[in-house]
Amino acid sequence: MARLTNKQEKYIKLIVGGLSQRQAYIKVYPHAAKWKEHTIDTRASKLFNMEEVITRYKELLREADKEAIVTHNMLREELMKMAFFDVGEILNEDGTLKQITEMSETARKVISSVKIRQEKTEEGIFAEVTEVKLNDKLQSIEKLAKHIGFYLADNKQKKTEIHIPTLSEVYGISK
Repeated sequence: MARLTNKQEKYIKLIVGGLSQRQAYIKVYPHAAKWKEHTIDTRASKLFNMEEVITRYKELLREADKEAIVTHNMLREELMKMAFFDVGEILNEDGTLKQITEMSETARKVISSVKIRQEKTEEGIFAEVTEVKLNDKLQSIEKLAKHIGFYLADNKQKKTEIHIPTLSEVYGISK
């Protein structure tokens, strides 16, 4: 395969990044902004359809797909950790809160916030109160279920089309 020029490479990366062929062409060749839209579109299409450009485009799409797959896997793993987390992992055997350094990485990840405050007891002694907020388990389960397509069967059963009768149907007029 012939090597792309720097401008061709930039053009194809802009398209993979979400720009239209016209927008990418104008970014790479700014003088083209003065041309008629038809001329820009023709040149952009001609450039895009060059064998080496289209080959590079397909390569970049495959790379982007690989990255997206990793992202989906990571998302699923994180949702699973939150959805199936056992709160016992952050507590000692006597029910007190473990030190952050003693908690597993998973336990630390499911904690959304920690608040430490001083409160005065009935005896007049100040005590440290630690409030730990975990990510919402039910919300995590629901997001995980949506992510893996758990609700697809239900969604297929629901009708999404609504019939709106015509005036002829409403008044019983034959055509």
